Amino acid sequence: LKPNSTILIVEGHFDTWRMMSFGFNCTGMIGTENWSKYKTASIKAKLPKRVIICTDGDQPGYKAGNMLN
Repeated sequence: LKPNSTILIVEGHFDTWRMMSFGFNCTGMIGTENWSKYKTASIKAKLPKRVIICTDGDQPGYKAGNMLN
């Protein structure tokens, strides 16, 4: 990953594979409950230009989006 790139964060491994097949720098949460502050710090350490979070529109998806701030 190059600095100042965009990182796309999705929920599942199939979502990750699909977005990667379109050429996105992508990582998956592999379930919203598996995300942690350590993983957030790892993403921030890569110095991305922007991070796009794509979660489902359900309660766990909203909760996960708030954890990444």
